[in-house]
Amino acid sequence: MITKSTKHIKFSAPCEGILATALAIKELAYKALVRPHLEYASPVWDPWMEKHIKQLEAVQRRSARFVKSCWARTPGTVTNLLNDLDCPPLQVRRKIARLTLFHKAIQGESAIELASYIKGCNCQLRSTHHNRFTKLRPRTEAYRNSFYCRTIKEWNSLPNNVLDVDYVRVINLYFLFYFLFLLFYFILF
Repeated sequence: MITKSTKHIKFSAPCEGILATALAIKELAYKALVRPHLEYASPVWDPWMEKHIKQLEAVQRRSARFVKSCWARTPGTVTNLLNDLDCPPLQVRRKIARLTLFHKAIQGESAIELASYIKGCNCQLRSTHHNRFTKLRPRTEAYRNSFYCRTIKEWNSLPNNVLDVDYVRVINLYFLFYFLFLLFYFILF
């Protein structure tokens, strides 16, 4: 998948000389040719190992350099390029996709159904929301990082105001802003 995405970047590279000023076209090429390969079925296969996450993020970083035609190797350059292009980290996008798919499964709006061993929580505290699920107790690392285990843990940690929204598009924006806020909060502090 990473190789295929990189090939699409290289395929788009001849456009750089012809369309040197067409930033919007390069950005569109990235979003149409590269990013779909990185995000295909991502809620299910979302990697948890740091080396795999870095490999995927490296493709996005290379793409940002291509789109902006900026090959400087100074610290912070690519981060600024990604901010200019309004591209959140792929890990955040996969987390949003995973939570959105889980929300759709709860509402019965997706092809997947919740497994029979996934049970709702009976108790509700003031600090938690009413849509909590019982945590699964995995024994292996692979199962601990599977779709249901990771998503239930993240779902239960969401604040009430995020889950009060019924529309999927709006809930995606809530997830995005919430996780970007957390990401920047941990970076700054």
